[in-house]
Amino acid sequence: LYAIEDGGNLMTLDAESGKILGQRKIGRIMFGSPLYADGKLYIAEQTGRIYILRPTAEGFDIVHQTRLPTGEEIFGSPIISHGRLYIPSTGGLYCIADSEQTPAMSGPWQLPEETWDENDQEVASIVLAPAEMMLQPNQRARMQVRAFNSRGQYLKQLPEANIEIDGGGTLLDEQIYQAPAENQVAGVRIKASYQQTESQARVRVIPNLPWEFDFDDGQVPPVWIGANYRHRPAEFEGEKTLVKVSTIPKGTRSQAFMGWTELHDYTVEADFYPLITNGNLPSVGLVNQRYTLDLQARQNLQIRSWVSRLELRFAKTIDFAWEGNRWYRMKFQSESFDDRVELRGKVWPRDEPEPDQWQIEAADVTPNRQGSPGLFGNATNSEFHIDNVKVYSNQP
Repeated sequence: LYAIEDGGNLMTLDAESGKILGQRKIGRIMFGSPLYADGKLYIAEQTGRIYILRPTAEGFDIVHQTRLPTGEEIFGSPIISHGRLYIPSTGGLYCIADSEQTPAMSGPWQLPEETWDENDQEVASIVLAPAEMMLQPNQRARMQVRAFNSRGQYLKQLPEANIEIDGGGTLLDEQIYQAPAENQVAGVRIKASYQQTESQARVRVIPNLPWEFDFDDGQVPPVWIGANYRHRPAEFEGEKTLVKVSTIPKGTRSQAFMGWTELHDYTVEADFYPLITNGNLPSVGLVNQRYTLDLQARQNLQIRSWVSRLELRFAKTIDFAWEGNRWYRMKFQSESFDDRVELRGKVWPRDEPEPDQWQIEAADVTPNRQGSPGLFGNATNSEFHIDNVKVYSNQP
């Protein structure tokens, strides 16, 4: 088994035991996966270098290496199709072929036909569908309980299956689910059972804007995605808040999303209390229409798009002095136009008047047109508290 780390370290492992047989540095930065074809390994390094390796008993030998034109980077994996090698780069898609060779394949791969066993008609498993839904209060959705045999082959629908609801709402005739009528968020689980089999579905009930969350119920909102594992309810200075914890191995730098992904032209705001731990600060922020407003520990305020490589996409950063162990309020607004999205942010101590002007503004001419509101945070070095989250459509 051959595996390569993002730092360019290629490991050779015994496939049965998992024992590392050898390691060797290949390049500096790797984003793509190795490809095995024609008895060789093909590896594309981020800086544009391409390696062809031949596996050996001890590991591998380098058969050939080359480099793409200067400035081109490779973030994807090489692939093989019909005797040709394809390599994607920031400069284009390369196709490499040997005109003297005949590909082993010339047409589509023919999958074997699935056989049907007339004797395998017993219900071995069921699936309640849809398995995941987002509904507005009082909205209806038709459910189905689907039966499958021991080979995973579909048999029929089961209108006679038993369905139970936990979290609100009503089951109407013909397995139609109706969300609770209250104009508030709700997390609902629906369980179907038939004979000895069970299946579950989840429903996020989310009303239209505006939303307000003050956490007085002592819970992480059940409809938020990516929040419950990384945040905990906590009472702080007489207020019920959420705390972004630093005790989990992965997820101290994360985003949590609140609801409808097709939202646009709205404002999200929240209160943050960044703690100082061993002289370190966290980073805190808001997500709006797939952009992030980030109050960074290194005394910056940044608006960025939701990608890992800012220099290849969109970001604006300004110097911004702030301190820990104090409540701040952040506000982040998006406004869409035909040719751009304008983004505006401001941060101020909560016990002081709101600034009249936006403190950071940026325009993205390759815009994200819609996206869920959310929260951003990096609690690797220190935790922070969150309170009074609001999301509302922009004022006319």
